[in-house]
Amino acid sequence: MRDLLGVNQLLLAVLIFVPFERLFAARPQKIFRRGLLTDMAFLFINGWLVLVGVIAITTVAILVKQSVLPAAVTQPIGNLPYLVQVPIVILIADLGIYWTHRILHIVPAMWQIHSVHHAVEELDWLAAIHQHPLDVIFMKAGALFPLYALGFSTEAIATYLLVYFWQTWLVHATCA
Repeated sequence: MRDLLGVNQLLLAVLIFVPFERLFAARPQKIFRRGLLTDMAFLFINGWLVLVGVIAITTVAILVKQSVLPAAVTQPIGNLPYLVQVPIVILIADLGIYWTHRILHIVPAMWQIHSVHHAVEELDWLAAIHQHPLDVIFMKAGALFPLYALGFSTEAIATYLLVYFWQTWLVHATCA
C-alpha cells in the first residue's frame, strides 16, 4: 500500500538527518526539542494542502505549455537528454526559489506569511517544514511553473525535487 501520509519518507529522513545533525550541527540540539510536535503537525497538514496547490500550479503550467507556448520552444526542451535537462532544471528552479523567497522577505503582506517559518525557536532539520502552506505553495509556483510550462521531463523535475528537499533539510540540520 502506498504511504499516503509520508510516514516512510519521514522515517528515512529521521534515520539520515538526526545522526547527521548530531555530528555536524553548529550547536548542540536535543532530538525531542520544544516545538517538535508543532513541526510534525506542519509536516502532515501542509502535505495535503501543498499537494492541492502543486496540482493546481502544474495543471495551469501544462495548459500554458499546450495553449500559449509554441511547440518550437517546448518540444526541443523536452527532447534534451536527461543529464542535460537536470542542471538546467536546477538553475531555473533555484532562480524561482530565490526570487520568491526574496519577495516573501521584502513585501510586507508576504512577510506575514513567511514569518511563520522564522518563528521556530529551536532550529533543527525538521524546522525546514515549519511553514505556512501559502508560503510553500508560492515558492513551489516560482520553481515548478516554469519547468512544467517549458516542457522539461517529469524525471528531471523529480530529480530536482529530490535534491531540493534533501538539501533544504541538510541546511537546517547543520544550522542548528
